[in-house]
Amino acid sequence: NIVFTGNIGPAQDFDTVINSTNLLKKKKIKFQWVIVGSGSEINKLKKKIIDKKLINFFVFFNFLSVDKSNYLTKICDIAFITLKKNSISSKTLPGKVQNYMVLGKPLLGIGSDEIKKIIMMSRSGYYAVNDKDLAKKILKLNNNKKKK
Repeated sequence: NIVFTGNIGPAQDFDTVINSTNLLKKKKIKFQWVIVGSGSEINKLKKKIIDKKLINFFVFFNFLSVDKSNYLTKICDIAFITLKKNSISSKTLPGKVQNYMVLGKPLLGIGSDEIKKIIMMSRSGYYAVNDKDLAKKILKLNNNKKKK
């Protein structure tokens, strides 16, 4: 289970998530994205998931209380961070990263340079550069109980 908490908007790169999930669907591995939150792009995301026949790989929760969100994060295997790489977000580190780390979750990230830097410096997970790489990293984490 890969958890993402927070806003689902134009700054997040869910196209890469959809594409990597489609690649992994073909490999018939079992995993699931647990999306906690909402935002301006939620309906677009859900439509893409339905169109690509990936509904079995996603579970959605609206925004939850901090306690409930932390509980869901704790019971998931991997915490996901995404910000599209652009001039504004490339220097941004989402606040959720600290929360994920405090909860002891391995990180899986795409996008911003700051996300890459914190994952590499802390050796707390994997950073992916594109959809194929994200699929490879999910497979690595899925097969690496020690890293989890």
